[in-house]
Amino acid sequence: MENRGRPAFPQIHHNPSMPLVLANISITEWLATGAAGVFAGAVCFFSRHTRGIRGPAGATGAVIGSSGLLCLGYYKSSFRLMGYLENSSQVKRYPYRLDTPVKGSVPVVKTA
Repeated sequence: MENRGRPAFPQIHHNPSMPLVLANISITEWLATGAAGVFAGAVCFFSRHTRGIRGPAGATGAVIGSSGLLCLGYYKSSFRLMGYLENSSQVKRYPYRLDTPVKGSVPVVKTA
């Protein structure tokens, strides 16, 4: 039985902070978050059940749709930094591990 607790990709940070995770959310994840917000807002706005409250319903739908995909982007970004998802672009951006006492002392990918 294989150990599923070990990262399959190079680990950049074992416990990334919120600013680090937000800085590493990809542009496609940000665009998907915006698109989901617009779509959810439009569905709520143009629903025939919200005739009297279209504005608030659309705004609430946009916030809920954006929040959901922002959580998904945060999850994927943190898992890339921890090495559980494919992270070649982050390895190029951060050639050294960020969770060592002296930053820049331990390379992400060990060289022989």
